[in-house]
Amino acid sequence: MILHLTKMAERVSSSKLLQPMRPVHRIAPEIRSTCPGLPIRLQFCLPGQYEWRDSMTKRQQRRIRLEMTATRIGLFGGTFDPVHYGHLMAAETCREMLQLDQVRFVPAAVPPHKLNESITDGHARADMLNLALSGYPEFVVDRRELKRTGPSFTVDTLTEFSHEFPDAELYFLMGADSLRDLMTWKQPRQIAALATLLVCRRPGVATLEVSQVVEWVGEEIAARVISVALPGTDLSASDLRQRVRDGKRLRFRTPRAVEVFIEQNKLYRAKN
Repeated sequence: MILHLTKMAERVSSSKLLQPMRPVHRIAPEIRSTCPGLPIRLQFCLPGQYEWRDSMTKRQQRRIRLEMTATRIGLFGGTFDPVHYGHLMAAETCREMLQLDQVRFVPAAVPPHKLNESITDGHARADMLNLALSGYPEFVVDRRELKRTGPSFTVDTLTEFSHEFPDAELYFLMGADSLRDLMTWKQPRQIAALATLLVCRRPGVATLEVSQVVEWVGEEIAARVISVALPGTDLSASDLRQRVRDGKRLRFRTPRAVEVFIEQNKLYRAKN
């Protein structure tokens, strides 16, 4: 067994594609102990999670390298209806501040707090995210909630990620208003147990006081909260939707590719 693994390691080591961007420590302990000289990147051959092909573009290769080596993952849930520069700035600020290897945007299919609201088709919202994040391999669109039936609960998504990336540190991006309402969510304590909560404060919003956070969520969850101040202009998806209904442009509020997508698909227009 060890000889077989060692030969595999030699083949992996000679591959230019399997050179991780940073050391990873997720190799199975039993393999590390029985074969200490085994290259750590062999772990990616064992589970068969990644299949390298010569036809892959450099961008695809880089994105898979990031997924293979990611040890600090940010999860950004929401409706993104539509995505705008405020979302992108929040993700980038958290990525820099916490040195996240990757931020995954997870558009909700059926937000539990918006059951009675009309929202744009989930895959159209995900397509807009793909356009907005194009060229930034550290940012990934994750459509898992769009494939589920029923309400999109954060705790279910975090549980899935904890199983897929058992050794990764998970961070959940959210707004201060969401933190205030967290105790009304499904299994809020389990959410805080699975991920550190990155609470993004919009420009001009005062610093979150510890006493205020404790009052909202209690001491146990408050200990898992990190406050993140966001720079830039305050934007909201509802404002963008209203601008479209009013016949105004979205220039400099969302990436041009997203604006074109909205125009071509006639989204958010006032009903006659």
